[in-house]
Amino acid sequence: MVLSDKSFAFRLSLGLGLAVLFGGSAYAGSTAPAFSITEVNGGKYAEYGPFAMALSEGENPKAASVFYRHNMFSLMMFAPHQYDLGQHIKRYMDCYDILDGNVCDSYWDGKDTFASKWRYEMLYYVPEVTSVVDSVSSDENAAVFLKIDENGNGVGYRVNKSEYNKDINYYRREGIASFNGKTFVLQNPLGWEDNPEAYKEVGGYATALTFIKLDDGRILVGGYSSFGKYDSELRKTLLYCYAGNWKSHSDYRSCPGFRTQATLWLVDPENMSDGEVIIGQQAKGYIDISSSENAITTAAIVDFARVGDRTVAAGYSATDDFGKGWSTANTSCIWDITVEGDVISMGDSCLEVPGLNRPGNHDNENNYTWVQAISNKGVILSNRKMYKSKNSNRPMNFGISGYDADNNLTSVTFPADDYPFRGANSEGADINNYSVVVGWSDNPADKKPVNFGVDRAQTGFIYTVADNSFRYLNDYICGKNEKSEADCSQNGVYYYIEWPVAINDAGIILATAFRYENREDWEQYRNATPVTVMLKPDAGVFVIDEEKGTAVLNNEREVAYPDELKSYSSNSSRSRGEISMFWLMIIALGSFCIRNRKQGEF
Repeated sequence: MVLSDKSFAFRLSLGLGLAVLFGGSAYAGSTAPAFSITEVNGGKYAEYGPFAMALSEGENPKAASVFYRHNMFSLMMFAPHQYDLGQHIKRYMDCYDILDGNVCDSYWDGKDTFASKWRYEMLYYVPEVTSVVDSVSSDENAAVFLKIDENGNGVGYRVNKSEYNKDINYYRREGIASFNGKTFVLQNPLGWEDNPEAYKEVGGYATALTFIKLDDGRILVGGYSSFGKYDSELRKTLLYCYAGNWKSHSDYRSCPGFRTQATLWLVDPENMSDGEVIIGQQAKGYIDISSSENAITTAAIVDFARVGDRTVAAGYSATDDFGKGWSTANTSCIWDITVEGDVISMGDSCLEVPGLNRPGNHDNENNYTWVQAISNKGVILSNRKMYKSKNSNRPMNFGISGYDADNNLTSVTFPADDYPFRGANSEGADINNYSVVVGWSDNPADKKPVNFGVDRAQTGFIYTVADNSFRYLNDYICGKNEKSEADCSQNGVYYYIEWPVAINDAGIILATAFRYENREDWEQYRNATPVTVMLKPDAGVFVIDEEKGTAVLNNEREVAYPDELKSYSSNSSRSRGEISMFWLMIIALGSFCIRNRKQGEF
């Protein structure tokens, strides 16, 4: 059972970094929301978006968002910002492996902007993604930013239209790093071991996911790039991906076509030239691959941290203990990184998180796992997708573990396992250096069977490691009026926080939300517009223990959505969680995306 403690005698403000004393009494009169909402990166650059992507540090941070031409993410069963063909881990299973086929068909071609048209435009290449950082846009042929700093610089990828392989209908994908007014091109090594020229003709594949600034001014960049032999099996998967058929649950599942490996790049913004190409250095091998050369094996570095005097990378690597063909599984990994001059070392192998069982072991408990983030205190945020079904669902759970300055790894715990009901999902997105986690979970009112059924609605959460407290973020965006009644409007409109993606050390959260223009639409969950929002904490929202370097929520600032407003936490028969399976199937068979009931446009 998830614990939460509302009895703190005093509160400190993370938002302002000041000590504030509270007596624990109820708030009198009108009260501001715990988090104030500001929309960022607005505009209409494509049909879907803006979806929150990345947040910098600082009290006035920069934010990155993405727009898409199509809704392919509902079919792929992930949050919109997670679209990344190169991370096959995100598509280990898609809709047709999990839900009712009629539901999946509605996601495939229920509208002319859904996944079927996405696949068509992928084969007859049309740029899909537009990136927006601090209201400045760029399409995928220039730069899609996946992580940024306080100046709006950062890393990501681009599709290089000047490098085209006609044989497989492929435009080269390259990582990019943009710092000091310069853009650096990040590429994969040409080949590996006995095949050093492997990708000379085909072009290769690379994406930068994260970075850390070194003391000497250089920047260490992490991500993934194409790896291994270029052989007949690889050629086959490349053809399936980029020149294959246009059918549901078919050739697109082989994408990116390449095998990929965790990769590092060392960038020197001061001394390198604008446009300079940097060849990455890859891990020596996967954590556990003895065969399956035909498989689309994958590995990546997702985050960095400075733990004590060590640079630590976190992510995942491939194992063939579980899965085969296009679906070998992934398992969580930690690498100790050393940088000596221009030489980077990732060690002989990565370290596994104790208790986060490798897929294929322990009676196939897990489908796949990965480390999503790591803090400078060595607190590890991981996620697992379970193989075993619970309550007609194979749940996703976020986990917490540790890696200390003495190289000791602590066993993982799963704070929201079976909370608030058996088989509930929860996915962690980010953790800051005060050990505060944000992510999303199942709407507590939505307990529908998932296996061969329909997917559940999601809602943002905030979890504080120090007191093991799991809370719903929407319960912290309402204030109170003079009658001490909930007032959930901000900026003259109403919001529902669905996918928090980042939290910085100032306690500011970046999230994808849905905006309702008036109270009636909000009450009925209709006519919603996706927006990227920053949530800034009011004074007294967080309690900081400076000695321990941790923060917890002041739960006296919690204001639940009123039941009469069809709250996600409502017990009312009018709650969205009470919609029958029959009506959900009618929606699906009517070629509407199920999420339309709440999200309007979708």
